[in-house]
Amino acid sequence: MRTRSHKYLVGIVVALITLLLASVALFVCVYVVVRPSLQKITTEAFQVTNCTVFNTTSHVKDCTLQCAHGYNCPSSYKCDIIRVIYDVNGSGNSTETRNSVLYDELRTLNSETQCSLGTPCPDKKDIDVIKADIFNFTSMWGKRESTYECYHDNENNVVLKVDSDVSDGHKIQVFHAIFWPTAVMVFSIVSCGYFQYRRNKMEKRLQEYVDRLGLHGNGPSNVIYQKLETTSPL
Repeated sequence: MRTRSHKYLVGIVVALITLLLASVALFVCVYVVVRPSLQKITTEAFQVTNCTVFNTTSHVKDCTLQCAHGYNCPSSYKCDIIRVIYDVNGSGNSTETRNSVLYDELRTLNSETQCSLGTPCPDKKDIDVIKADIFNFTSMWGKRESTYECYHDNENNVVLKVDSDVSDGHKIQVFHAIFWPTAVMVFSIVSCGYFQYRRNKMEKRLQEYVDRLGLHGNGPSNVIYQKLETTSPL
């Protein structure tokens, strides 16, 4: 027969397991839901304007990729940097202009690539495809004195395109992705504390009951406790 103390202990273990699972769920939600949603929300800070290319430079960027058997293999690719001048007010008639590096999208802007086009570190099988992508991008958007529509924010960041699908739905996704795992974590912590409190309180009262009846040494302690748990007014 399981004692109530053992049941409280089982409750503590279940609460700790739930806490662990909720922590993992929160970690996954942050990377799968929150980060992309926040990236979409940040597009609200960007305003449309016109960009004019005044300089394009290139250099070879070294990188490392994961090869077979867990080895790191060195690689490299061409890094094109397109610099543009843009109208701060977006009207085309403003005298206030700024210059900045043009990035193809927000993901590239937030990365450490520092190249206008975000590209993965190429391996031998896809290096030709990546070279073609870089060539086509620079040919289309890197021609000197060419003008086209772009987006900028107050931090002098310029991107070629932003996700226009920005709505309250993304904010709701962020809320739910953070709230529910966090709520489960809090519930697990409270439950763990409650079960531990009840367990300590019960064992203390059982010990007081044993001392009051003078049952020390009159039988196996587990038998005494099982009998007391079924008879003591706890």
